[in-house]
Amino acid sequence: MRRICNCLVAAFLLGGLAVGCKPAQTEPAVPDAEDAPSAPASASAEAWQTVEGELQYEDLEGGTWRLRTAEQVWVLRAAPGGPSLEAMLTEAKLQSGAKAAAEGRPASAEENFGINMAGPYFEVRSLKALSR
Repeated sequence: MRRICNCLVAAFLLGGLAVGCKPAQTEPAVPDAEDAPSAPASASAEAWQTVEGELQYEDLEGGTWRLRTAEQVWVLRAAPGGPSLEAMLTEAKLQSGAKAAAEGRPASAEENFGINMAGPYFEVRSLKALSR
């Protein structure tokens, strides 16, 4: 029993050290947001796209809405500055199993994390029901 405890403690300590280690920085540092030139408004508009698929609700970490397309399963979340995902679902009268079209964009690598981690995130700015 003591040997098992010692192994667990060693694994915990080594795991903690591995998390705290960072590789040497080989790329130049990214300039602050104040120093970086702002992107034109048309650049952000080009990132929006529409994906179609079947809505699925999973009771995972407080509830997760996913959209299963032919190519990908997306975890849906509301785009910043817009209505909530629940408000969009209610307005479009969508339920789990419904066919839907979501207009939005895939989350960037820096934004592609969350509590449910059930797949890559798609930031939705509008939802509409599709006929079956």
